[in-house]
Amino acid sequence: MKLRASAAAGAVLLLAACGSGSKGPNNEQLASQVLAKLGARSSTLVCWTQSGYLAGAFHHAYNRTCGPQQGSSSIYIALDAKKGTWCVITPRYAKLPLCPGFG
Repeated sequence: MKLRASAAAGAVLLLAACGSGSKGPNNEQLASQVLAKLGARSSTLVCWTQSGYLAGAFHHAYNRTCGPQQGSSSIYIALDAKKGTWCVITPRYAKLPLCPGFG
């Protein structure tokens, strides 16, 4: 019985370690960070996971979008979960970190 308990505890630790590799903000934290950088205190912003590619003048992949409500994208963001950083592809607000290649 002790062997089963320690095996189960080991499995729980292993699963917890696998899921803890992400340093990046979750979608709610990302929305809060974007609003804070914009200086907006009472605006509503929702971010969600959505991958895509903006062609044309942008030529950049994104993996998060934000907007006033889910499904109504207005901000396209590339989030690097391993580094814990994010940058905005469009729109190019001066207060938000722009992705490399945009000046």
